[in-house]
Amino acid sequence: MTIEIIGAGFGRTGTHTLKLALQHLGFSKCYHMEELVMNPESLHYWEDARHGKQVNWDELFKGYRAAVDFPTNMFYTDLMQHYPDAKVILTMRDPESWYKSFGSTIIRQSKPSLKQIVSTSFKLPFNQKLRQQLKIFKYAGKFLDEMFGGRFDEDKEKMINIFNSRNDHIKNTIPPEKLLIYEVKDGWAPLCNFLVLTFSVVGIKTGGRGGNEEIVEPVVMIDATIKFMSWGGVGLTDFSSGTIRPEVMK
Repeated sequence: MTIEIIGAGFGRTGTHTLKLALQHLGFSKCYHMEELVMNPESLHYWEDARHGKQVNWDELFKGYRAAVDFPTNMFYTDLMQHYPDAKVILTMRDPESWYKSFGSTIIRQSKPSLKQIVSTSFKLPFNQKLRQQLKIFKYAGKFLDEMFGGRFDEDKEKMINIFNSRNDHIKNTIPPEKLLIYEVKDGWAPLCNFLVLTFSVVGIKTGGRGGNEEIVEPVVMIDATIKFMSWGGVGLTDFSSGTIRPEVMK
């Protein structure tokens, strides 16, 4: 098993939705930051990557067929070199909407209140996993500081320019046949076409959660026969009723 899909998009552009959608479509399992948080002992792979050391990607991604979200998105070029046949999905979102969502979630969580700090401090001596998870958040914080200079809330225009410039760089450097520029609101069709799956739209569902905008998405019927025979239709039969759809953007 090898990585076939690499997610290069920023957090809060629908990366968790993409994870769920890919798993629905047979790309199970899909690596996401939540996997790192649940398995903090694997942080050393990402620390090695950050310091330019050789990384055993195959060992890290054993059992996975796709990887999205942070920290995968920070090393998409390294992963493309290691998995040259993999396709890349760049999740996109309206820049204003992204800025608001990123600031109210990821940035806010990176600045805990005094009460949260004190509460966590009392728990740390008795919880090894929490101590390991704290290292992950510090690791992520270094990327935030380097990328946004610790001024995300102070210079909205600059932050949006960073967001747009990074997306433009990805669009301009990855061959178009290997890249899907994807917004969750576009539904299943772009994903299925990019991954060479057959499908038919049979309805519409809407949803909204956690203060995010309502997203209208097609409900699709996925053909259990996939054009890449090695996939064998695994993971699709349970969803042949035509009721599957990704969760709301997260």
